[in-house]
Amino acid sequence: MISHRSLAVFLAIVLTMPTATALAFDDDEMTFTPDELEDDDDDSMTFAPDDLQDDDFDPADDFDEAQDVGVVAVPNDDITAHERSDIQAALRRAVGEMPEITVYGDRDLLPALEDRDPDYCSRESLCLAGVGRSAGVDRIVQARVEIDRGDYRLDIDYFDVGDRLFVAYHSNSGLGDIDDVIEAIPAGVNDIFGIREGTIDDPYVDVSDVNAGRIAAYFAGGASVLSLGIGTIFGLRVSSRESEIQEEFARDSQNRYTGLTQQEARTMQRDMESQATIANFGMGAGIILAAGSVLLFILSSEDEPEMDLAADAGSSFQLAPHFDDDGAGLGASWRF
Repeated sequence: MISHRSLAVFLAIVLTMPTATALAFDDDEMTFTPDELEDDDDDSMTFAPDDLQDDDFDPADDFDEAQDVGVVAVPNDDITAHERSDIQAALRRAVGEMPEITVYGDRDLLPALEDRDPDYCSRESLCLAGVGRSAGVDRIVQARVEIDRGDYRLDIDYFDVGDRLFVAYHSNSGLGDIDDVIEAIPAGVNDIFGIREGTIDDPYVDVSDVNAGRIAAYFAGGASVLSLGIGTIFGLRVSSRESEIQEEFARDSQNRYTGLTQQEARTMQRDMESQATIANFGMGAGIILAAGSVLLFILSSEDEPEMDLAADAGSSFQLAPHFDDDGAGLGASWRF
């Protein structure tokens, strides 16, 4: 008969067996060398450009918290060492414009790439993640420049070292020379960081056809007509009021109106003086604006001799002020 002590020992052994099995498992991170990755073509982790947009990457998240970003121009046989150095400098300047990002050069990244196959490692996520970890960066911005059908192609990748994932990708082909490549780098960096370029001008509007001087001349001419009209109206009101007073009230030997108190006379006098001031100001401003309009027309006519409303029909529009002893005015003519 089995004793209670033997049964207890048996149950204790059974209960401790799963724990022993679990403790025997090695939970170290699985690492691979580049040679091991090349030997297994079916299991290598590669991504097509279309796969890059499948994640929920938001470039603005990098601006919310500081990121250590390594920048490297990948060497290859299509560019010289000097050209690679120029591309590296331009790439670092462009990434340095991004906010809340600490930029690191290629002092650690480039040797790690050259120890492996740069062309292979720059495209393989596991290998590139190892390069990033050895350099101690969170992200990598790399530029690859290759000759494609006689022209240069610029590829810029944004790689997350921790997630081992290409989170953004930019490609620009048909570049004529290295100078074109360097010039295209800032736009490519803005693209992978989600920075929108300035608004593009309307392709249907030719800015060179807009004559600012002619537009200002029209504005001054319109303001001149308005000002002269206001001055004329108030001038006519003053003249009409003076005629009414002369007809309605007689003057005494001291040239004072009879039938009016001194207060009433002063009130009418101030009212007429106020209207006369407005009339004079309106006429003066109108004359100055008219002269300015004519001057602007002359200056803007250096490129366009005259404003032709229908050149084929020989039509033209002319606007000019005129002055005489009785006053000033603005004349317009339209020949068609």
